[in-house]
Amino acid sequence: MEIRRSGFGVYLRQLNGADAPYVYVYSQNPLIYEFMPWDAPESVDDVRAFITEAMHRSDLELGYDFGVHRCGDDLLLGVVSLADISRRHRSAEVGYWLAKKFWNNGYMYQGQLLLLNYAFEELGLNRLQAKVSPRNTPSIRSIERLGFTCEGTLREDAYWKGRYHTHQVWSLLRSDPMPELRKDKK
Repeated sequence: MEIRRSGFGVYLRQLNGADAPYVYVYSQNPLIYEFMPWDAPESVDDVRAFITEAMHRSDLELGYDFGVHRCGDDLLLGVVSLADISRRHRSAEVGYWLAKKFWNNGYMYQGQLLLLNYAFEELGLNRLQAKVSPRNTPSIRSIERLGFTCEGTLREDAYWKGRYHTHQVWSLLRSDPMPELRKDKK
C-alpha cells in the first residue's frame, strides 16, 4: 500500500523485505534508538523478522508500519507507524523515526501529515496518541507542530534496558485543528 499526496516530497509505503538493509543501517545510530524500547537490530535478518511481524499486524489491521520514501529517488528515509489500533475505540498510537542524515529537511513532518490523514480519513479513527520521553525534545517539537496536546506524564511507566522510563502522553483528536494537509478535507 502506498500513500501519496500531490506537492509532497515524500510518500509512504508499507515496509517490505527490500527495506530491511536500510532500516538496519539507519537504526545502528544510537540517536535513533535512544528513546525506543528496543536496541539496534543485530542483523538484517532481525529487521526482516520485524518487517514480517509488521506485515502480519497489518493483515490483522492491528497496526501499520510505513516507510517514509523520498519522491524522485524512492530512498527510504525513516518509518512512521500506527500501533495498537482499536476499532472499538477508534484510536491508535503513533510512532516515528527518521535517519539522522535526513533530519531538519521537513521529511518527517510530511510523512507524519500523510499518516495522520490516513488514520483519520481512511481508517476513521478519532484519537491518536504518542508517548514521548520528556527528554526527547526533537520528538516533542515534531508532534507539537502537528497540533498534538500534552495530556500529562506517566511516571516510570515502562521498563527496558535495565531502567524505568517516564513518558508524556500527547494526543490529537479528529476534531482538533488540523495541519494543512487536512484543511481541504472538511
